[in-house]
Amino acid sequence: MDFRSTGLVRTASPLGGWSCWGSGRNLDSWEGLSAFAAYPRAKWTAPMKACVENAAEFFLERELNCQGDPYRPWMRFHYPVHYFYDLLVGLDLLTRLGHQDRRLRFALSVLRKKRRRDGRWNLDALHPDVEGGMADWFRAHPTRRPTPLGLEKVGQPSKMITLTALTILKSVGR
Repeated sequence: MDFRSTGLVRTASPLGGWSCWGSGRNLDSWEGLSAFAAYPRAKWTAPMKACVENAAEFFLERELNCQGDPYRPWMRFHYPVHYFYDLLVGLDLLTRLGHQDRRLRFALSVLRKKRRRDGRWNLDALHPDVEGGMADWFRAHPTRRPTPLGLEKVGQPSKMITLTALTILKSVGR
């Protein structure tokens, strides 16, 4: 796959990041950056490298969570991820891109605090997080409320979240 033909470089903001549903650059627009994290670095062109660095800096400037009013769903760990963002998604993405930056401290502290005594992490919520930021909209439009997809039980230890969390902690040297 040639990322130049997908438009990811072309549609990225020169200031970093992408627009989510035409709402402007925001942390919810993480998917473009995740595509680069999965693409072999040996194949990155100079424009791709610049795009990734600008986008990563966009996330780091916001410490993975600072954008407007505090948004509770970003503090809840979800799986499967789909297209929704949370701190675990941000940490996973930036550490896979090789970032070990002091601006990850807040997100890493949340990750560590959420660890259970048995060393695992719980699934906090399903996507879409209908009790989160769009709760009022979903109540006003009950026929448009999506059905949450769950592979594990909310409030219980999650194999996938635990795997992701341990991978993140290993990459930052715990």
